Amino acid sequence: MRASKPSRSIHFRALLIAALAVTACGDDGPTGPSDDFDIVGAWDWSVNNAAATNAACSVTNVRITFAREAGTLTGHRMSTAGNNFSCTVHGSSSTFNYTTNDDLDDLSLTGTSISFVFMTTTGNWEMDGQILTDDSMGGTATIRIDTSVGPFVLTGPWTATRN
Repeated sequence: MRASKPSRSIHFRALLIAALAVTACGDDGPTGPSDDFDIVGAWDWSVNNAAATNAACSVTNVRITFAREAGTLTGHRMSTAGNNFSCTVHGSSSTFNYTTNDDLDDLSLTGTSISFVFMTTTGNWEMDGQILTDDSMGGTATIRIDTSVGPFVLTGPWTATRN
C-alpha cells in the first residue's frame, strides 16, 4: 500500500477554502454599486409598460434629482418634454402630457433599497427598487389613478439612469 500524503491534501483544501472565501466576500465589482455610492445628482427616470387589465402605460422624459440637505436625502421630479405619458386602454392608444415639477414624497434609501412616491391630484405613484450600479437603479412602479369609473392600478418596471 501507498502511504497517503496528508500535507498535499491539507494544502489543497486550505487553498480551496481560501478561494471560496474570496469569491463569497468579493466586492460588488462592475455590476453593483460601489461602497461609497451616493445617488445625489440628476437621473433620467421612466416607466415602461405598466399594466392593468386591458391597459398598458409608459412614462418618459422625467428627471429626478436627489440632494442632501443638512444630512437629509431629498428628491424632486420634473418633466423634461411634453407628450411623455402614453397609454393603450382596451386597444385604443393615447398620448398625454405628464407635467410635474414637485418633490418626491416618502423617500427612503436603506443600503441599496430605494423607495419614493409621486403624489398627484389623481392618485399616488409608488416606486420600490434597488440601486443596481453607480449609474442605474430600477424596480417596480405601482400607479394608482382615480378615475370617474373608479380606481385604476397599473404595475410595471421603472428605471433611472444617472444623467
